[in-house]
Amino acid sequence: MAWPNTVRKSDLRIEYMSGSGKGGQNRNKRDTACRITHIPTGISVRCEEQRTQSQNQKLAFIRLTEKLIPIMKKLVR
Repeated sequence: MAWPNTVRKSDLRIEYMSGSGKGGQNRNKRDTACRITHIPTGISVRCEEQRTQSQNQKLAFIRLTEKLIPIMKKLVR
């Protein structure tokens, strides 16, 4: 799955926060959850399933891509 070429880094807001729910000390004191917002469309995705910040960020990018590609395909047509 390819990342849309028209999305720039300045179009994204990436935030990190602590995950919610059970998981012990690591989950409570580390900012491992990730939320990425595509500013022009307002589409936002959040990921907190993985144990590390980088894994959650990768998964959040995949989810955002899955939401943005259909919208961008409609705009191109």
